[in-house]
Formats: sequence, structure tokens, C-alpha cells
Amino acid sequence: MLSYKGHRVCIFFDNGPDARNGAIEAKKLFEETFPGIKVYMVYESPWFSVSVGNCLTTEEAIILKGRVSATFPKAFLKKRGDLRCRPFGVIFARFRKLLVFFPLLFGVNIYLCGVYKIY
Repeated sequence: MLSYKGHRVCIFFDNGPDARNGAIEAKKLFEETFPGIKVYMVYESPWFSVSVGNCLTTEEAIILKGRVSATFPKAFLKKRGDLRCRPFGVIFARFRKLLVFFPLLFGVNIYLCGVYKIY
């Protein structure tokens, strides 16, 4: 596993008496609505937070936030420095912009990080 700087979208952040139950419900709702996108529930005293995605760039995180904002209107971007990924995922993500210039070579839609399509 490699660590890299990246972004996540925070869909829940609370420290009230029902924060734990709210975090569990938000995580469950996200997993049902957006299968295939990683969900992380964290408790950092006294806050419960639920973050989603492993986005390399701010643009990817903004696109993901746009997708989830209908279900989670209070979602916001969260910059993280300790995202973890398998080495091939990082290498592939670094070259994804090249794929935009060569769409005819692939002939299929390519999905990256579960966030958007490249044709």
C-alpha cells in the first residue's frame, strides 16, 4: 500500500448525543446509494465523521461532492494527507489525463475512482 496526498468528501460531522447513531446511518445510506465508493467512519474525540472517496485531485473531490450533495446536502471537501491505495491504482490515476487524448484506442468508457467517466 502507498500513501499519497488526496481529498475526501465529508458527508457527516457531529458531536451531539446522537452523533454515533447518525454516523452509522449516514454510512449505511451512502453504501446503499453509492456502492463501490469507499466509506470511512472516524471518531476523533468528541467528533464523529463519515468521509467518502479517495480522490487524488480537488477536481475529482468536487465532482464526487456534486454527486452526493443531493443525498447529503451538507457535504464538504476534506483534504487528507494519508490516503492509501495499491501501487497500480496510483500509477493508473497519474496517467488518466493521457486517456482523455486517446479515447479511440480503448473503445469503452473508463471509470476512475468511481467518480466520473472518461470517454
